[in-house]
Amino acid sequence: IRGGYGSIGVFQRDIKDFFNSVTTHATPELLDRYGLPNDPIYLNYDITTLTNGSTAKITGFEFAYNQSLLFLPEWARGIQVFVNATRLQLNGGNQADFSAFAPSNYAGGINFVRSRYYVKLTFTYQGETRQTTVAASAANGIPDGVYNYQGQRLRVSLNGQYSLTKRLALFGSMTDINGPGFNIVNTQYGPNMADYLHKRRRQELGSIITIGVKGEF
Repeated sequence: IRGGYGSIGVFQRDIKDFFNSVTTHATPELLDRYGLPNDPIYLNYDITTLTNGSTAKITGFEFAYNQSLLFLPEWARGIQVFVNATRLQLNGGNQADFSAFAPSNYAGGINFVRSRYYVKLTFTYQGETRQTTVAASAANGIPDGVYNYQGQRLRVSLNGQYSLTKRLALFGSMTDINGPGFNIVNTQYGPNMADYLHKRRRQELGSIITIGVKGEF
């Protein structure tokens, strides 16, 4: 399409000596091993360590497209829309640490760019992401194989700038426009786990507004 370009990619990565995440309850022996004070209060915590040794496979799909809206009238010339998407399928041992990998990420937006000013509305979306393991605890009803998950998150931002001169410009940004009323619910899932244990933490987000002047001297 005239004024547009895009790309599609599919890949697979085989990883050796991948990180293993091991979480255990603190014991006097572990506190001594890691040089921590032999204080009974530390026995209420879990200790998570990383080791190498497992294998992992990452299969992914990537898509990106950018389109200039050339059919618009003269006053609206400079509007562009874009979208990016990434999907990952992660496979590895039960102890493989996938906390740095989000299985689904999407981004997009609308840019209005002219010679002296621009306005950009963007969004990013990250799906629910597995994080660290949870130490098994018979007393708390937590079985083996339980993982913490970061809740899905949608972020919408607005940025703009107006050039007063070649060296001086006004700018403004508003991050997390959808912040008021948008919440993140972090959870934990595992086999034979009671439903009331799934919800772990709830975050209520606000917006951040920045306004300023920038220049080159």
